[in-house]
Amino acid sequence: MPFNKNNNRTYSSDEEEDDLEPNPNRPLTPSSPSPSSSPSPTSNTPTLLITSFAHRRGPLQPTPTLLIDLRTLPNPPKDLRSTQTGLSKSLRGWLSQNSEFKKRFEDACSKIEGVLKEREDTLLKKEKEREAKGRKGNNEDDGEEEEDEMQVSIGVRCEMGRHRSVAFVEELSRHAWPAGWKVIVHHRDVDIERTRESMKGPGRRGRGKVAYMDEEDE
Repeated sequence: MPFNKNNNRTYSSDEEEDDLEPNPNRPLTPSSPSPSSSPSPTSNTPTLLITSFAHRRGPLQPTPTLLIDLRTLPNPPKDLRSTQTGLSKSLRGWLSQNSEFKKRFEDACSKIEGVLKEREDTLLKKEKEREAKGRKGNNEDDGEEEEDEMQVSIGVRCEMGRHRSVAFVEELSRHAWPAGWKVIVHHRDVDIERTRESMKGPGRRGRGKVAYMDEEDE
């Protein structure tokens, strides 16, 4: 069950069992996005970009403002995650009942709210400084700097980027964030199926073949 509702968001879900609006930042047909690809936030609107991704497929680029690592959280049952992703209501519902998942969610919301508050204070301070100096902020360097400050990016990772991190991001998108912030959700690796090579992991050597590991095994 979702923790909170927020009507001011760009929301994602393409699961048939979900009744939420599709996310325009992710195609409705499964695809294999580039590991470095991510949507571009709107520059003139304070934007909170929340991205799920797989630890095994490399870090997010550019580096997010805040990184949340979920690899220590328990996995949903294998029969559930073998047929569902974190976009599924049933899988999200299972995780939502887990006390550790709930605690990490509450901690993440608190940290993100702190980052947003700091960013708002910084923008307000600079606006007052411009007014005091009689400037309109048309300087190109000032514009580029302010554009960066209008964007807060949150990276959420699990091992394979298809279950825990996706479900966590979906729940974050429902949170009632401060007014004025546009929320964009992006799932970088949710549509990338695991392969023998991707399951190999760093430092593992086989003798002529690679054995399959349990999906998202820690």
